[in-house]
Amino acid sequence: MRLTSRFRGIVPAAATLLVLSTAACGSDAESGDDPRDARSADAGGSEEELRRAVEDSLGAINEGDADALLAGQSAACREQTSADEAVEALALIEALYGEIRLEEIEILEFEGTSAVVRGTTGIEALDSAGDDDGARWIWEDGAWRDDSCDDAGSAQDSGQDAAPDPDATVPSDLAAGETHEWDDGVSVTLTGVTEIPSDSLGEFDLVTEGHTPFFVELTIVNDGEQPADLGEFSTLVEGATNGGTVDSVYVEGEEYLEGRLAPGETKEHREPYSIDTAANGSDLVIELWRYQEDMDFDAPTWVATIG
Repeated sequence: MRLTSRFRGIVPAAATLLVLSTAACGSDAESGDDPRDARSADAGGSEEELRRAVEDSLGAINEGDADALLAGQSAACREQTSADEAVEALALIEALYGEIRLEEIEILEFEGTSAVVRGTTGIEALDSAGDDDGARWIWEDGAWRDDSCDDAGSAQDSGQDAAPDPDATVPSDLAAGETHEWDDGVSVTLTGVTEIPSDSLGEFDLVTEGHTPFFVELTIVNDGEQPADLGEFSTLVEGATNGGTVDSVYVEGEEYLEGRLAPGETKEHREPYSIDTAANGSDLVIELWRYQEDMDFDAPTWVATIG
């Protein structure tokens, strides 16, 4: 899976951009030369309607509803985001954070047809990365809609005519056995993707019926000067032949990737998944995300085959 550099900003952004990014109400606006010209001319919405829109948005994100994600954006923001990008972003949000709950909704500014909202999720990685200024919402076509896309992309847009920075490019796909190294001295290698023999599965191991279970095997090395937080890493696996759902598998005794990796140390880790190989083949795309507050890390991608 590959997200454009602009839409990848949804993932590390504050809860105000990630959680408050869709309203599951209202209809799409018709766009003209400037989509913001299509805003409703009525008196605007209430604070209660705004809060309901925020709550509905969270439900849409937790359900992976890309259509609602896009419908809840302003017409200007919808022009900047494709349906495929929305689907990919929601899958990544699910992989990184699972179900998200709002602990608090703060309306920082309210003028009837525009508002600034900030949400608190209780997830430290999201809340600590938050923008204290909040996310902009507008009243458009009879519903509150997220209009914060320009804020999220302003830094990138301001330098769009500058020469490309080779250090900021997304890395090319890697093959199994190849290594990606970050600037802080931490590296990761996809050492293999191996089928889990059915006779090795225990009574309480859970595999989707009809799926072939497999391990994604990783080696993480810390040659840097600081401990690496293993909780920063999150793996996303997809079919590479004709798509297909890749499910997580519960295998008793397998460890989660957590804790710290000291300088000079190596961590061998494997994660169990499954896919319907009869329907979707054995080729996989494996993407490893490393999340920190500033989100400066590339997300390397490997293409591999279950062996």
